[in-house]
Amino acid sequence: METITRNSSEKPNGPAVAAILAAALAFALLGVVTTLAEVFGGFGAWLAFSGRVGMLSGETTIAIAAYFVSWLGLGLLWRRSDPPLLPVAVVSAVLIAVGLLGTFPPFFRLFGVAE
Repeated sequence: METITRNSSEKPNGPAVAAILAAALAFALLGVVTTLAEVFGGFGAWLAFSGRVGMLSGETTIAIAAYFVSWLGLGLLWRRSDPPLLPVAVVSAVLIAVGLLGTFPPFFRLFGVAE
């Protein structure tokens, strides 16, 4: 097994990789919450934290909170390590695709959501 030696002046890439994965997780959650808010009217009404903005205020607030919580957790977990970037990039790409799909209006129509 090959070990990677690091110069003492090099910083680990764990915190940066944690930020990438946390952003992808938050975006996937935004897609899921958006779809749930469109499908279930009561959930969408609960998400209307601001009357002027509507349910988008709750959706983005939840996604931002998820980003910071997951970034903190993953950042602490990987603060002194160098996790492999390729698997994290692949997982992040899948999560971003899930988030994009969840925020795409034709996807809501699959669940019988009226325009």
